[in-house]
Amino acid sequence: MPMSSRRFAGRLRKPGVAKAAEAAATPDATALLQAVFSGSGYLAALAQRSPDLLADCLTRDPDTHLDEAREALAEEVAQRPAPRKRWSGCAGSSSAARS
Repeated sequence: MPMSSRRFAGRLRKPGVAKAAEAAATPDATALLQAVFSGSGYLAALAQRSPDLLADCLTRDPDTHLDEAREALAEEVAQRPAPRKRWSGCAGSSSAARS
């Protein structure tokens, strides 16, 4: 059963998510949460299991979050070694088989 936005806001009374509870109580956020919870059982269950994650989503600026995620991904990719060519021998053998 999907969670109502009021019920979710009640779950946000635990320490560390008070700011999200405040954000969830606004009319726009209430309408958004009602639509999300009624339209997606998965997202409603995720909010119930991890209110901290949803609180983070409600209180972070999406553009800033996206920029930070891009930077973190670029940094992680830059630290990885270049991939080896594993199938180069196979590519040559398949063309030889076609001749």
